[in-house]
Amino acid sequence: MGLPGRQRTPGALNFYGTGDRRSTTRQRTSTVLFAGHAAVFVANAAAYEQSVELAAQMRRAMASRAVIEQAEGIVMVNDGCTPAEAFNTLVAMSTRADVKLREVAQRLVDEARKRR
Repeated sequence: MGLPGRQRTPGALNFYGTGDRRSTTRQRTSTVLFAGHAAVFVANAAAYEQSVELAAQMRRAMASRAVIEQAEGIVMVNDGCTPAEAFNTLVAMSTRADVKLREVAQRLVDEARKRR
């Protein structure tokens, strides 16, 4: 029996019996009711996991953005350029080094801290 879901079937339940007896209407009704509750549980668990992952991604993105903005400021001071030009400089550095933008920015910030 498929677990009912809004957009897709989130899983399936298999019920087995013993002997030659057929299931009763009451048993089938209970099975359908149980499947509905199980589907809600499975959907909620999946939604929770997605929310946890999204929150973690947002935290990483915010941390990355802060470092990138700091590096932009360093480039702006050193090169006397606009924020957009500084960002483009960082992107070019990232592309040349074949390193993620966040890593290039972090290296630049770390180097600036060492020079203080």
